[in-house]
Amino acid sequence: MIDATLLGFMGVSGFFGKRNLEKIEIKIETPDEIFAKTPFFVRLTVMNKKRFLASLLLRIHVGDKEILFPIIERNSTKTKEFTYLCEKRGLNRLHPIYLSSVFPFNFFTRYKPIGKVKEFLVFPEPKKADIGSSSEGRDSKDPKYQSPYGFDDEILSLRDYVHGDPIKLVHWKASAKTGQLKIKNVASSHNHPIIIDFDRVPIEDIEERLKAVAYEIVEGRRNNRPVGLKINGRIYDPSYARDSTLTMLKELALYGQT
Repeated sequence: MIDATLLGFMGVSGFFGKRNLEKIEIKIETPDEIFAKTPFFVRLTVMNKKRFLASLLLRIHVGDKEILFPIIERNSTKTKEFTYLCEKRGLNRLHPIYLSSVFPFNFFTRYKPIGKVKEFLVFPEPKKADIGSSSEGRDSKDPKYQSPYGFDDEILSLRDYVHGDPIKLVHWKASAKTGQLKIKNVASSHNHPIIIDFDRVPIEDIEERLKAVAYEIVEGRRNNRPVGLKINGRIYDPSYARDSTLTMLKELALYGQT
């Protein structure tokens, strides 16, 4: 009878344990602005597509992270966020990705691989350094490069958080409303456009040079100063617009990589 009972428990455990991991879908979202050696949030969404059964004690393994979902009801979705950090610039991956659970009796831990790899781009770590005379000025009177910003410290609008923004500029009321950090866009008189010639930056180490140029681009956007870039035979016009600066940061992230 003891043997039969144990075998029965094992049978029930096997059936429900297997069903517990079935019809689970995973979605992983990363920010579009990630810098090396800077923690960032990853959003993990888990969908239980089963019509009749909840999934219990579900652990999602993403890279070296393990996220527990105690219960996901049938036909429902749950989302959690966790922090991650990448040491190097360039194309990075979140893998392996798999599920595990000790449900229902904690006799065994069952695993199920997810055939998914999350790829994302990591920008160089911004690091302040002397770029010497590698930058050339542009006429700030040219309408193409004129800034609409006027007096220093005048709050003109709100914008999304940029890596390294000081806490004192956070607009907490707007951030609470939108669920995203919003920064007070203040005027700046230091807005003369420049183009940085990457090959002329007087820093021998390529990685350190990339960090220095990334810093100038990020600082330019924060201070409403148009910054351009000459690299790999391409010239990017001075700008502090987010899309333009992200394009230049992507160029730096992939420099020397195939």
